[in-house]
Amino acid sequence: MAELNIPAAPALLPKEEQKKWRSAYASAFKQAQIDFPEDLPAQQSAALREANRMLRVDAPESYEEAQKIADHLVLVRGTRIDEKTQKEYLHLVTIDGKKHRFEVPATGEGKGRGKSKEKADEKEPEAKTA
Repeated sequence: MAELNIPAAPALLPKEEQKKWRSAYASAFKQAQIDFPEDLPAQQSAALREANRMLRVDAPESYEEAQKIADHLVLVRGTRIDEKTQKEYLHLVTIDGKKHRFEVPATGEGKGRGKSKEKADEKEPEAKTA
């Protein structure tokens, strides 16, 4: 059996997540020794694939889900104004390189950049002419 030599965990992970990554690698390597006896490259590859599963990010389906993604899984998270529509959008790039964009919801009077749907539907009072 090959000696277990755990590679360094990705540096972008917090210390606690690095421990989990190393543990996942060790566990998967032990299983790979059973699955692929006498094939060290296959064992290492299987262990690395399994450990890296924790780096996968499920695609968010809403602004709220995008905001809940852990910081260590995000490369870019910020708001931008669309030049054509003048609406504010959350721009998100996850560590797997996927880009996501969600309109920032209105947050009530005096907060946020847009009007709530209720306020947007109200008409402005018309000026009286004398």
